[in-house]
Amino acid sequence: MSTEDDAAAERADKYEQWVRSVLGPKLEDFRERVAKVEHEMGQYAELKEKLSGIMVREEDGPLEMLTDLGADCFAKVKVQDPSKVFVKVALGFHVEFTLPEAISFADVKRSSLASAAAKLRDSEAEVARDIASAESMIRDLRALGEAVS
Repeated sequence: MSTEDDAAAERADKYEQWVRSVLGPKLEDFRERVAKVEHEMGQYAELKEKLSGIMVREEDGPLEMLTDLGADCFAKVKVQDPSKVFVKVALGFHVEFTLPEAISFADVKRSSLASAAAKLRDSEAEVARDIASAESMIRDLRALGEAVS
């Protein structure tokens, strides 16, 4: 094995390590962020569906329903005035909306999240292309090293 062989193999190993330590985690981070945004979009879709159901109900007055306390633990509640709801808007802030306002907000928020998800998916695809390019370069370096020997 020649010195050029060793140098090519060493460079290929360094590039491989860089792909594993830098690009791999970066790709995983984008995937996790996309999943989180898509989950939040689903929550706003569910909110819109539930609020629409409340709007079309026949009777006026208090509303009895189950509410999620967390960890799939539910409690029966009676809502005295179901014409207004509090919606988490961001950073722990909640805003009181009428039902039509809350539905409109859910639509706007989902649209905003869809845009953010699209940008994240583009970034994810770019990193995936970078990984494929780096892997191709590593294969070329290894082939060059073998051709030299």
